[in-house]
Amino acid sequence: LYELVSAILYRLWEFYDSLDAVEDMAFVNENSGEYIDKRAEEFGLERKKGTKARVKLTFTGTEGAAIPIGTLIEDGMGNGFETLEEAVIGSGGSVGINAECTKEGASGNVGAGTITYFSSDIQGVDTVTNGEAAKDGTDGETDEALMARLNAFRQRPATSGNAYSYEQWALEVDGVGAAVVYPLENGPGTVGLVIASSDKTPVSSEKTAEVKTHIDKQKPIGVTNVSVRSVVEFAVNVSAEVDVIAAADMEAVKAEFEAALEEYFSKIALKETEIKVSAIGAILMNVSNVTDYQALTINGVSGNVGIIADGVPVMGEVNLV
Repeated sequence: LYELVSAILYRLWEFYDSLDAVEDMAFVNENSGEYIDKRAEEFGLERKKGTKARVKLTFTGTEGAAIPIGTLIEDGMGNGFETLEEAVIGSGGSVGINAECTKEGASGNVGAGTITYFSSDIQGVDTVTNGEAAKDGTDGETDEALMARLNAFRQRPATSGNAYSYEQWALEVDGVGAAVVYPLENGPGTVGLVIASSDKTPVSSEKTAEVKTHIDKQKPIGVTNVSVRSVVEFAVNVSAEVDVIAAADMEAVKAEFEAALEEYFSKIALKETEIKVSAIGAILMNVSNVTDYQALTINGVSGNVGIIADGVPVMGEVNLV
């Protein structure tokens, strides 16, 4: 009898344990893992892949010196960039060449002037650098991001080329994480879009062109022109006098504050039109070892600061004393 009851109880345990998996499949959320992909596929959505950062490199040296396609240049921090075309240094002593990071991910979005190391010598070439930061490198779509896109698809149905249609078409492109649609922006038959990368930063002109091409293939007949542009950076400088406990490390306080600021900026990007001083103050008060603050300013102003058109807030100078 004991063995019979034990077997029945074990089967009951297996049954109830399997119900957890059924719940994950039926009611997906950002913690549902692979079941998010399965549910997204039911709506024609696929998890977006990571993308490689792109950048223009400037080579200097002797006129006539050739830089082969696939030339590898590095930043000294583990990021390599390969040239996408062959080029020859001209009479001006320099030439610009487009290059792409060797690996996918946001880590390839390195700053200006950082890609300066040759993996091997090139005859007649003296220096190399990037005049602007690399762009368009994104990590693969996270569970949270895919879940948000799936929820948006279900809650805001895209029909007959409405605004939601254009937003969803833009978000289908790898490397695009946010889009704002402006119907009739330049008159009847026109639609304008502003797009940002997955981490809410500007994208390259190549990416805006890619999005436009993707949308042009799907737009309704009555739409004659679709314009796509990137967001622009809006630097936010923060200054404040802070009171901290006696043993506090001000460098650690500043680092924690900056990390929280970046999270706040990403959260409000393309959603809010101003930086609220109350929000900055609340963030500051939540920093470890901070007990109070005075003289808080944003871009030199003690009140709220409006974000420029098409702007996304980015970290400027942070001064805590």
